[in-house]
Amino acid sequence: MNPVKKSAVLLLLSVGLVLLVGLDARLGRGTASWWADEQAWVTLTQLHLPRALAAVVAGGALALAGLLLQTVTDNPLAAPELLGISPGAVCAVMLGTGMSVVNPASPLSALGAALVGAVLGGVVSVLTTLSAGRDWAILGGLVLGAAATGLSMVMLASNPRLTGMAMRWLAGSTNALTWESVLPMAVWAAVVVLLFLPGAGILPLVGGGVAHSAVLGLSPLVSRLWLMVLACLLTSGAVALAGPLGFVGLAVPHVMRRLVGPASRWLGPATLAGGAVGMVACDAAAQGCGRLLALSTSSLGVPAGAMASLAGAATLLWLLRRRS
Repeated sequence: MNPVKKSAVLLLLSVGLVLLVGLDARLGRGTASWWADEQAWVTLTQLHLPRALAAVVAGGALALAGLLLQTVTDNPLAAPELLGISPGAVCAVMLGTGMSVVNPASPLSALGAALVGAVLGGVVSVLTTLSAGRDWAILGGLVLGAAATGLSMVMLASNPRLTGMAMRWLAGSTNALTWESVLPMAVWAAVVVLLFLPGAGILPLVGGGVAHSAVLGLSPLVSRLWLMVLACLLTSGAVALAGPLGFVGLAVPHVMRRLVGPASRWLGPATLAGGAVGMVACDAAAQGCGRLLALSTSSLGVPAGAMASLAGAATLLWLLRRRS
């Protein structure tokens, strides 16, 4: 694909993101006119716009993290939730909250715990890959994820006071988030993305294999560790903000490869934008389903994470059908 078409893809993704954010906010405000109703204006700006921004941040961060992990492991099935990074972050937040070490109302406190868990998951993934080979990385991640999920459930069962907060968060929800929760994570994700963008061009080189990257003057180990660190940073921010969101990091990179090419410096920015677009669309769909099912008064409603899992699974099935 020539650069003009790749630029067109990024432009369409950007325009689509703006339109979807507007739709997401509009679905949440009901029938009142925000320019004529003060209460509607407050609801729009203090509840629904933060929710839309949270979907942008979490979706973009997880999609880019998935791309980095697929590049590092040279495995098309790699994703934060399948390598144990996302479950590790969830488990750390749950354990920290249950032991009163983490304050779930504090974004930075939750981020710190999620970062510890994500890094531990990343370390286990790297050690598994180095000792048993890349084909075992997913299995090791699944084992770690199962253990982390089990610990999280034990902590939830032993601390009933966590149930209300945890059920919404564990479902992968952007509901009821405020600017105080969203803005620190948005800044965190933006800093990590800025660290990634100058080196976005190394993705095709690292993905070409150890020998290929070494010939081109890159240190294979350093390059892969750096990308793994960035993936853990992105995942921890997304998990601390909206909880575990499945399939975003797995499906979006594959879709973007079909749109801009597998070996392109455009792949990173396109994946970032595609993840944001996809997650905002899922959040809008969740709000629409909630209204149809008369769940608008529920504290949980339809979680965006459920819609993301459904959409991601359908996308992967479509891609598999196209390949076969």
